[in-house]
Amino acid sequence: MKLFRERVTPVENIAFMAIMAAFVAIISLIGALLPLSSIFIMVLVPLAASAVALFCKARYLPIFFLGCFGLAMALSAWNFAGTVFYVLPSLLTGLCYGLLWKLKTPSSLNIFVTSLLGFLLFMFSLRLAGWMAGIDMQVFLLSLIKKENSESAPIVFPLFCFAYSVAQIGIAHIFLTYELSHVGKRENGEGKFRPFHPLISVCFSILSAICVLFSLKTAYFFFGCALFWAVFSLMSLHPKTHWATWVVLGVGVFASILIFAATFKKIEGYGGMLLLLVPIAFFDLSSFLNFLLLRKA
Repeated sequence: MKLFRERVTPVENIAFMAIMAAFVAIISLIGALLPLSSIFIMVLVPLAASAVALFCKARYLPIFFLGCFGLAMALSAWNFAGTVFYVLPSLLTGLCYGLLWKLKTPSSLNIFVTSLLGFLLFMFSLRLAGWMAGIDMQVFLLSLIKKENSESAPIVFPLFCFAYSVAQIGIAHIFLTYELSHVGKRENGEGKFRPFHPLISVCFSILSAICVLFSLKTAYFFFGCALFWAVFSLMSLHPKTHWATWVVLGVGVFASILIFAATFKKIEGYGGMLLLLVPIAFFDLSSFLNFLLLRKA
């Protein structure tokens, strides 16, 4: 019997939720026994939660969430703070992703909204776990990569948290897209939302440039958001790209290299990497130009 398929009867829903809850509980147990592995294996938790949201009836989701979290807490009770820090945000983001898929939300917007929710929950869990355990979770996570004494690491830490959330949802998206194709369900297309990719990226780029004057942490976070939408902007060039778009893109990349080389050492502090907003702007311009040219053609 195929595991990933639509559940109809109450017995099928409960059985599938039990399997996924056991999977999450085992992951939380491994994370509690091997703390250094938690940040890597917890990317699988949203996969289980989103699968339940996709294949089970919506009325059973509160039961799954409470039962799954309770089982994870029971198996790793001695690591209460760690379970709250890792499992709780991952479960909520996975459920959010599955529900947005069911609502036919474009994949790019679904991944971004869910990743943003995961980022906010991740930052909240930092505070909550730190309050319960009495330790600075940011310093603890940076110590895992030997960066606890680095001056730049705390500045880019929000960007790291956002990237971690995107990675969680990205893994779930790739796997579920593959599995759903076997049962006749396709990934939600971008459709009329495609032209908004470069526009959203430009908006976040402007916010990042403004925040450089006030908070580098916030500037790097908005930089991550701009980069996210810039990637989708470049993906929109496939499968058909106008020749003029390649010209603008090539000139933009060359100009970005010159600007980066000329100004990087002149920027004080740790804001030099934000010069990457320049090529991102050219990516967005090329994508939007390609849309206009193809539409005119």
